Amino acid sequence: MPDHLSDKERRLFRDAIEVISDQGYDDSPKQLTPEQAHAVGADTPPYHQNANSLLDNLSDSDWVGRDCRLHYTQGGISQKQIQRLRSGKIKPELRLDLHGLIPEEAQRKAHECLLLAQEKGLRCVLFIHGKGLRDTKNPPKLKNLLNQWLPSLENVLAFVQSCPRDGGSGAIYVLLSSKRPSSE
Repeated sequence: MPDHLSDKERRLFRDAIEVISDQGYDDSPKQLTPEQAHAVGADTPPYHQNANSLLDNLSDSDWVGRDCRLHYTQGGISQKQIQRLRSGKIKPELRLDLHGLIPEEAQRKAHECLLLAQEKGLRCVLFIHGKGLRDTKNPPKLKNLLNQWLPSLENVLAFVQSCPRDGGSGAIYVLLSSKRPSSE
């Protein structure tokens, strides 16, 4: 949430969000933003150009705040499967802590983690991106980077905010395709 809001505005916003939260999530497939579409092919080096490009090209309204609940789904994923992921019933088989990394390094490590997971046939990965509390004047960079970059990857079927035991708003569960990479 932007720092320039008054306490009254923050309460009004939270009250409005609570009403929306009670109505459930809209997990319908979404069109990629131009920045996300540009990220297609971002799984090839150099990562730093892509990470910086994604973050530099975000408009003020596209940034997500520390308490924003991230979620994304490709078409064809059932609500039941998303609910199982959201509730932590699909256990992460691999965890990666990205705390303290610069966006370029975080993207590179996350990409390596996703490749390893796919190679081993793993379905769920936990990325701990942190809440961005080191820089309280700006939105969390790693959270925003993952939110923009992951939807562009073919093997990412969905991601949602993790349960509090796994990091809450500072982490996401990523559901991966069961397809193994082709050997070329």
